[in-house]
Amino acid sequence: MQQIIPTHKEIYPVDEAPPPANYDIILIGFWVNRGKPDQKSQEYMKKVKDKKVEIFATFGAYPTSKHAR
Repeated sequence: MQQIIPTHKEIYPVDEAPPPANYDIILIGFWVNRGKPDQKSQEYMKKVKDKKVEIFATFGAYPTSKHAR
């Protein structure tokens, strides 16, 4: 992340993330749990209003597995 976004940035675990109102652009990364963001990330996302947002997710399953489908 540090190399991809060359300007000033702050990176926090979701349970330490400051209020989204303090930022113009928010990137949210999360792990996928049963087809959705994990619970902590879902709770943080509910706080984000009228912001530019980018999301990225990780998923630990083989692409051809039943779980991935």
